[in-house]
Amino acid sequence: MDYTAFLTAAVAENAVEPVVLAVLVVLGLLGVIFALLVSLALYVYFALALGKIARKRGQKRHWLSWIPIANLFLFPMMTGRKWWWGFLFFVPVVSVILMAICLWDLLDKSDYDGRWALILIAGMIGGFGCPGVIFLAFLVMLGVLAWGKK
Repeated sequence: MDYTAFLTAAVAENAVEPVVLAVLVVLGLLGVIFALLVSLALYVYFALALGKIARKRGQKRHWLSWIPIANLFLFPMMTGRKWWWGFLFFVPVVSVILMAICLWDLLDKSDYDGRWALILIAGMIGGFGCPGVIFLAFLVMLGVLAWGKK
């Protein structure tokens, strides 16, 4: 559907006032900018936390936390597994199971109860549609794991 022709016809027929149309366009652009800023802030927080956890675990390649696909390979390496386990994150169901195993081991090695991995997994899934409270719990637990005293 050609939206330009539709909007031009709507304004020409006085179905929509040009001022209302301009306000809607500006609000839409502000919404897109806001979503991009929130996404960028979450990415930076996740990369900082993952990098800090990797440094705590003695990883030399903690900078991988800043590279979008490469940070998946950092999880198995932090738990003592080989780097190629990261390829398993590209298999749909296996990825969730592998993430649960890696997070459980990571929490155990960091002197936390491994069952907290279930909150982290629920939060990761929550970021894709479940309640936001679970996603916030994921962010808090990730911060505790990164900057906590243990």
